[in-house]
Amino acid sequence: MHSQDGGRVGPLSGDTPEADELAQWLRRVTNGWTVRALAGRFPYGRNQWSEFRKGTKLLPGYLLEDVLTVLIKDPRIRQIQLHEGMRLLAAAETAARARSAAAAEQPTGTALELQLRLDDARRGEIAARDALLGTSRLVYMLLEVVGSLTQRCKALEQERDQARTAVPPVDIRAIQGELDGTKALLDQANDRLAQARREREEAEDLRLLAEQRAEEYRLALEAVNRIVTSATTERRPGDAATGSDDDDRRWQPAEDLHPLWEYEIALEAADEELAAHKSHMAAAREQMGVGTDGAVTRETPTVVPGHVVRADSADSADSADNEDRPAARTPRTRRPARHQAPYIWGNVPPRNPNFTGRQALLESLHERLLTGTTAVLPQAVHGMGAVGKTQLAVEYVFRYQHEYDIVWWISAERPDRIGPSLAELALRLGLTTEEESHIAGPVVREALREGRPYARWLLVFDNADNPDEVRPYFPPQGEGAILVTSRNRRWGQFGHSVEVDGLTRQESKDLLLRRVPELGQGDEADALAEALGDLPLALEQAAAWLTVTGMPSSDYLRVIEEARVVPPPGSPPDYPLPVTTAWNVSLDELETRSPSALRLLQLCSHFAPEPISRWLLSAHGADSVHPDLDPLLNDAMLLGRATREVNRYSLARIDHRTNSFQMHRLVQHAVKNGMSPDEQSRMRRGAHTLLAAADPMAPADPTQWPRYAELLPHAVASAVVGSEQPPVRHLVSNLAEYLHHQGDHKRALEFSEHTWQTWRTRFGEEDPLTRSVGQWLGSSYWTAGRFDDAAELAHRLREMQGDDDTSEDALRVLRLTAAVHRAEGAFVTAADVDRTAYERAHAAFGEDDPVTLELAHGVAVNLRLSGDFQQAEELDRRTLVLKRGLFGKGDPSLLITEDGLAVTARERGRYATARRLHQSVHEAYGEAYGRDHPATIEAMRQLSESCRKAGDPVRSLELAKHAHTEFANRYERNHPRTLAAELTLSMALRENGDLDAAHRHGVMACQRFRQVYNPRHPHSLSADVDLAVTLRQLGLAQEAHQLDEAALVALGSRLGEAHPLTLVCAINLATDLAALGRHEEARRRGETALQHSRVGFGEEHPNTLACAGNLALDLVAVGAGTEGTALREDTLRRMERVLESPGLLTARCRSGERIDCDIVPLSL
Repeated sequence: MHSQDGGRVGPLSGDTPEADELAQWLRRVTNGWTVRALAGRFPYGRNQWSEFRKGTKLLPGYLLEDVLTVLIKDPRIRQIQLHEGMRLLAAAETAARARSAAAAEQPTGTALELQLRLDDARRGEIAARDALLGTSRLVYMLLEVVGSLTQRCKALEQERDQARTAVPPVDIRAIQGELDGTKALLDQANDRLAQARREREEAEDLRLLAEQRAEEYRLALEAVNRIVTSATTERRPGDAATGSDDDDRRWQPAEDLHPLWEYEIALEAADEELAAHKSHMAAAREQMGVGTDGAVTRETPTVVPGHVVRADSADSADSADNEDRPAARTPRTRRPARHQAPYIWGNVPPRNPNFTGRQALLESLHERLLTGTTAVLPQAVHGMGAVGKTQLAVEYVFRYQHEYDIVWWISAERPDRIGPSLAELALRLGLTTEEESHIAGPVVREALREGRPYARWLLVFDNADNPDEVRPYFPPQGEGAILVTSRNRRWGQFGHSVEVDGLTRQESKDLLLRRVPELGQGDEADALAEALGDLPLALEQAAAWLTVTGMPSSDYLRVIEEARVVPPPGSPPDYPLPVTTAWNVSLDELETRSPSALRLLQLCSHFAPEPISRWLLSAHGADSVHPDLDPLLNDAMLLGRATREVNRYSLARIDHRTNSFQMHRLVQHAVKNGMSPDEQSRMRRGAHTLLAAADPMAPADPTQWPRYAELLPHAVASAVVGSEQPPVRHLVSNLAEYLHHQGDHKRALEFSEHTWQTWRTRFGEEDPLTRSVGQWLGSSYWTAGRFDDAAELAHRLREMQGDDDTSEDALRVLRLTAAVHRAEGAFVTAADVDRTAYERAHAAFGEDDPVTLELAHGVAVNLRLSGDFQQAEELDRRTLVLKRGLFGKGDPSLLITEDGLAVTARERGRYATARRLHQSVHEAYGEAYGRDHPATIEAMRQLSESCRKAGDPVRSLELAKHAHTEFANRYERNHPRTLAAELTLSMALRENGDLDAAHRHGVMACQRFRQVYNPRHPHSLSADVDLAVTLRQLGLAQEAHQLDEAALVALGSRLGEAHPLTLVCAINLATDLAALGRHEEARRRGETALQHSRVGFGEEHPNTLACAGNLALDLVAVGAGTEGTALREDTLRRMERVLESPGLLTARCRSGERIDCDIVPLSL
């Protein structure tokens, strides 16, 4: 076999077929590349590339992504290949783990010991994955730094060569010094890059080792459990000011060159991340019990965190003010501990290298944080912003980071952004398996309260102005601390408070002198501080201005006095006049110096005051935004130049680590006030255009949810709902759909309801996009249990469409209508509507169209509700085959069908099969959507029911408690999912012998089912039947009989005597009669129930056999001992022969106990 260019490719020789399949795919992707060429382009040698392409070694996931990024230019094709490659890699790694685990010596120990080791291995795996993610991100950042420094060297060499021949001649010593400094930093950047790559490889090695250990312990634990079961059944510093004399022939850097300080800060950040990575790796090894010899290690050069080595000639601005920068000049001193940096560090803004003063405040804050929640407040008298609350918190975090295991920064200005941030923290803590944007508060709060996996944590809620909306996210207890920054004094009611005012005069002067040493120690700094109110933001703004322009301070004081503003209408209550005046001066200068940079600020003033990613401003395919902006938005170099220009004036904060920049909300306000209404409208429209161009167009795809989560706050802030642009309206519709799919149903309902009301008024109800949003609003109503609202909206939507409308939205309205009928208990009507929708889709689109397959689920739901489980299973199996052919085996859309098959297996009495299927479905939901997604929690509840039916009450109760807690914390108590979890918990408690708790939860479930549905709804009656079992076991047979007797009449009249729900009620009613001593009535009721059960359930269904066993007891009780004994022996033989999980039922039947049946209400 040969490659396209003649290079020989050896035969496939992987250890597993999956490894060969991955290698074969890699050969197709790299066709035309020799191993020499690959080794020259990517950081692996020829031997390793040869092993990758033979299958004897699996290429790392990060390398797979790099290869596709370089070799495939078409984004769509690249995404498809990335999905396929990652799927093959995951399969190959799983196969390799299974092969190694099978060959390895199985660990020994008790179940508890093995579980603890498995937990340690999994935590080690999480830590290794976290380190791998961090080093991969660092590698990409350093690649950009190296590339940029290389270009800088080339540009400086060209300038130096031109300067040598310039007339009049230019002193090239400055250029040469700048070039030497750049080369020195380039050498350091390359060193860091090489180290980061080595660290990334080490993290990959440790990840594989951790996964292997986890697999070995898992298999060992399963073996032990089988035996047991069998036996038991940054902000930048200012540049040095330059003279403004036209005759000065000193060289000045070109405007499009990044200043050296930017690279220094980037390398300092790299050093800190490398140091943190070492701590993460140490934590991973500690969790796994592996020493440094337990994984592959490599010799790496020592890098002191926070210290950048510079050549003496690198920067002529080395002065006393630079020596005061601890992050850039002095290695950070850390306390001796088991780690030097937090294991988890997230979303913390860059440290301000010019932070000045506040020593007493920081010490006071530190002391107070040792005892509880601290609210950092501005001075309440003026309610003024711009006093540096956030910067104070950032400085505290960096100074005291070594005292925490977790430091997590949360932007809380918009409370709806807190949930996604906590979901990200849950992912980093190993509590979820995928990033999510819905509320993850309960999971994280509980973990932090218990100190899992780390006890010392610090949560920072920045700009949290509404205590009532933010406090629910706080962990109630624990060894950690919470830091809040806010303009609201009410936080003082909930904890300690530290009030922040402007700087002291001396601190203000120190800050100005650090940035602008030329001011000296005279009265100039004092006059500036006085004029600017000692506000840090205003002082930073003035220092940036003076640094950039070289203007004398006296002239600047005159300029700001002339530009003094009054608060415009609609200004926020904390509107700071001094800083706004300073901003306006800078904005006027920016308009003269760089109109495109000002336009960029005007555009971004319509986004949320949160980080704005560069990709959002570089969205391809967008229509024209503004003549001054269009070239900039289509040229990365021009965009970079404009953002640097904005940063020079301190009008926005650039974060090189996330490739984003952020405007202060007050800057946004000042920029908007400087625009005319027409300009504001145009820029808002431009913001909408960019947001629409960035729409991934896949709201149901979990891999795209992080992108939608990033778009959502900017879409809300820019009021996209009011746009009439079709692409923008499509984005709004997709956001509504995304919110529904990703599980934040409360926010989905609010967003969809607002959009529906706005669009109805503006575009009319018959507008297609209005109807589309209406359909998602109806789905949100239904999911929230607001069935009347859903019914009304479904009726209105159906009136707007034709009887034979086969559009996707029309068919989904039919599906919504059927769901409403099911919620009303009208199962037959719902089945007719769903069947109509399915047949229309089948005729219009074909059997294997996604819409048809989506509607097939509704048909299967109705079949199960009607008791026709065989047809439901046949339809689901056919649907699953078609979905696999259309989407692939691992697609999340298959899970709802697989869950249906698991439910059907349970209802048909195949309890062991149902448990196995539900276990698989639950794990798959967790991998696709995250552990705390509502669908995953619902799958956990279903697994609990299957475990209980399969004879594992302990596991069932564990799962039922978890699901109940999750739903109770997430939803209101009358939410349909909370109701189902309440009933599941009640039955699990009863099965574990806790009858009092079972009764308490059962009563609550019955009451709430009646409130949400109606007293004669099959679900309400099912809850009654289940409660009756608990009542009888508590000795309240008469109360149980009353419930069952009433339920039997209602179920029989509504569903028929042969329906499974009616039969279960009849079986239990016979037991009620026996408990009351009415044995002859119990016998007659049992004989009738058995006759119907053999037809409805089948001869060998567990419920039929339970009914037969109970009847045998009644026969003996009425004197028909021979007949009763014969029936009992026949029933026992059947149980032992046909039941998948015969132990519990057989034991009860043999011991002469009556067997209770129960009902698990099916999903609607």
